[in-house]
Amino acid sequence: MAFLLSALIFSSIFCSRHEEIAPDHKPLVMRGQQGKSVFEVLLEHYKVEYTKSEMGVVINSIDGVKNEGGHFWIYSINGKPGEISADKALVSDEDTIEWRYK
Repeated sequence: MAFLLSALIFSSIFCSRHEEIAPDHKPLVMRGQQGKSVFEVLLEHYKVEYTKSEMGVVINSIDGVKNEGGHFWIYSINGKPGEISADKALVSDEDTIEWRYK
């Protein structure tokens, strides 16, 4: 019983801190541009901090909202989650790009 009570207390403390670290952010929505990558379009609209790796770029923050507390930026194209690095995902003029902080 003491273990269950301790787990509940820890869970409530963690969840309240977790919400403070990751406030609700509206999705960032932008239109694709023929032949450009999701990353290139993002750079045209927002201040982005990123790291380059062998697998592609890793987004560290967008407009000062940093990856932290288990939350990070992810993108989708036309509602489908990205499966490759944003600098490798090419879009067209008809595409809708959405970045969410999750």
